Amino acid sequence: MNKINRYLTINLLLTFSITVAVSTFMVVLVVMVKGIAKLMGKGFDLSNLLTFIFYSMPQLLCFSLPISILISTILVFNRMSADCEITAMKANGISLLQIITPALLLAIVVSAVCWYLQMYLGPIYKYKSQWLLRNQAMQNPLSMLEADEDMELAENFHMLVGSKEGNIIKDVHIYILEESTTSVQQKHKNQKDKDDNTQIKSYKLAQNITAREGKISLDASKQTMNITLYDAIIISRDPKADLSDLTHIKRMTTEESEFIIPFSDHANARRLGKRPKEMTMDQIFASIQVRKSMNQKSPDHYLQLHKRAAWALAPLSFLLFAMPLGLQMSRRETSAGLIVSIFVAGGYFILMAVLGEALGSKINPSIGMWIPDIILQTIGIYLIWKRR
Repeated sequence: MNKINRYLTINLLLTFSITVAVSTFMVVLVVMVKGIAKLMGKGFDLSNLLTFIFYSMPQLLCFSLPISILISTILVFNRMSADCEITAMKANGISLLQIITPALLLAIVVSAVCWYLQMYLGPIYKYKSQWLLRNQAMQNPLSMLEADEDMELAENFHMLVGSKEGNIIKDVHIYILEESTTSVQQKHKNQKDKDDNTQIKSYKLAQNITAREGKISLDASKQTMNITLYDAIIISRDPKADLSDLTHIKRMTTEESEFIIPFSDHANARRLGKRPKEMTMDQIFASIQVRKSMNQKSPDHYLQLHKRAAWALAPLSFLLFAMPLGLQMSRRETSAGLIVSIFVAGGYFILMAVLGEALGSKINPSIGMWIPDIILQTIGIYLIWKRR
């Protein structure tokens, strides 16, 4: 039995290692192609691009490791089934559970690695990659401006452009917001504590500016961005006035208007805290406790915890699903099995990203985010039980 376990383990590890190398290379290649097209156009040099890819590796491995388990399981057990090795083992009194034990142990180890990547290493390097983009925006904010994307150039100062060629922008839309604070009183029945007053921030449109064309120039010494608009229409209103009151709206047309924006001040004043996606598991639990002490809910935090935990178990789910699939296929159907595995992996990740999160926002994430794993594991265990 030890020789059989060693034989299975060596075959699985060899196939799994090759599959991990190939799948990770393909994923990195796709990221590099997209990065060259997008990040290099934003002023990133090759070293920054490679650094960004290195920071993305933990997240990329969370894709390639489960896919590698899926493909290698189908290949190994399909070959053993086609060569009648599984039949020979059963004829010698070795049960199917004993045969698949090395594969289950490998899936558990890979799931543990994915758990560490999802809960700790991935968020750390995701935060570093965001800082890399932020530093690039501080050095050259013009490079981060893209067509049809809202960009906050200064506090409450947003700009959209239809197209950009160098420092020339066309179909410009600028909207300036004004912040206001509303006091909301909370009364609690059957509570000894006093009533609470909560300050809620809201933003109302103060100016709406459109222009046919504009030009952007940077002053590195003063760290300012100069935006010159041509044939601009400026619509201003009093944010404190009622929306139905049209008397507070003023309309003005100008041949040329200029805005001077200190971009370094805005970049340095931006939020330095982490979003739930950028927090480690310990930081998420700490943030939940802090928010709980402030009587605040943490739906995004719980959603991240369940999403990462479910994703970390993807190798085990893929293995349970792929094992009976590999056992029941002949050698001639190997290519069909690989195609099925690709569709299964794609469906799983789409379900995790779209359906699972949508359900998690409507119902408890402890249910919604686990649906893909429950489906694959249920099907896999049922098929294995039938072949026992």
